[in-house]
Amino acid sequence: MRCKITKSEHWILPPSTFRIGFAASTGDAKNIHLLKNLGVTKPYAAEVTDDLFAGCPGIKSIYSPLLNDAAYTSKSGQNPPVASYDNIDFNSFRFLDINGAVIPNITGGVYTNSEGTWTYYPATGKLAFKPANGFTGVAKIRYDIKGGGRNGSEVPYNQEDYRSMPGLIQVNISNTNNCSKACVISNKNVTQKIQINP
Repeated sequence: MRCKITKSEHWILPPSTFRIGFAASTGDAKNIHLLKNLGVTKPYAAEVTDDLFAGCPGIKSIYSPLLNDAAYTSKSGQNPPVASYDNIDFNSFRFLDINGAVIPNITGGVYTNSEGTWTYYPATGKLAFKPANGFTGVAKIRYDIKGGGRNGSEVPYNQEDYRSMPGLIQVNISNTNNCSKACVISNKNVTQKIQINP
């Protein structure tokens, strides 16, 4: 791995360790500063964006959470690498618990918890959710992905250290979500992204 340190074309090897610090000042006043969900990834690791979908009680709905995500490629000599939805390896999708840990023993892309049943379809990158009987509210699941192209063969983007940070999928299950149809397919996901302005 190489790191670009300026806008010039000089490259250096990354250090064996990296530390980052945060400081704040309030003068004589007292305040508490809390940093949450801070992650550091390799340059050109896959990127995910949180999603919010609507669903109806007792009805299985199908969503496309990867549409606003991207992975990188340097095929065709692209420098720097280019990010695109088309570079995501759909087979690299993993269910994670709410804390971002891999959920073990997922069989056939199906995971069931107290909120309902999540089903991932690796051929299309789509995700279905069927709420548990009586469940209303916001169902949540985390996931991560890698690049490498649709067949997952492009090195280095198909390697584990290029896996994305955890993304959050939320489905708001409510009777107010146009629940008159037998099946609901969400057309567009609502993305959530934190932007820090200097």
